[in-house]
Amino acid sequence: MSARRIVLAVALVLVAALFAASARWIVWPDTDGPSEADAIVALAGAPERLPAALALMQQGKAPLLLVSLGSGPGNADRYKACDGDYAFEVVCFVPDPDRTKGEAEEATRIAEERGLKRLLVVTSRYHAIRARMLFRRCFDGDVRVDGVRPDTPGGLPGLGNLIHEWGAYVYGFTLARSC
Repeated sequence: MSARRIVLAVALVLVAALFAASARWIVWPDTDGPSEADAIVALAGAPERLPAALALMQQGKAPLLLVSLGSGPGNADRYKACDGDYAFEVVCFVPDPDRTKGEAEEATRIAEERGLKRLLVVTSRYHAIRARMLFRRCFDGDVRVDGVRPDTPGGLPGLGNLIHEWGAYVYGFTLARSC
C-alpha cells in the first residue's frame, strides 16, 4: 500500500470518528431529562432554554429557578423572567466569565449559599454533555441535565454550534480542566 493511500485511509477514519463523536456528544447526546431538584438552572445562549425551564418550574420540579443573564439570544425574555410574578422563587445572575464555566461557578456559589444538593441544568441538547461536565467540576452535589431541542429546522444544531462545541470541548479537556 502506498503512503498516499495510508494517509487517505487514516484521514477517512479520523473524519468518520469525528462524525460519530459529533453524533454521540452533540447531536444526540444522553441527557437526564426533567427531574426534581432543589433548583433549576436556565443557561443563557439559546432562546429555547428559558421556556423549557419555566415549564419545568410550572410542573413543580423545583422551588427555585436560577436564570443566567449571560449573552445570547433571548436576553429580553430572561430579564422579564427576573421581574416576573411566579409561584416560585427566581434568582437571576450575571456569569463571570460570560460563558458556561462562569454560569457553573455562579450557580454553584448560589447553591452553596443556600445549601442546595441537586441542580437540574436546562440547556440545549447540543450543549448538554459539556454543560454537565462543567457543572460537575464545580458543584459537589447531584447535577442533572435536561437537554432541550434547539429552535432550528429539525431541532438539530447548526454548523456554527457544532464548531463552537468542538472548540469548547478541546479547550475544556486541555487548558481549562478546573472549575
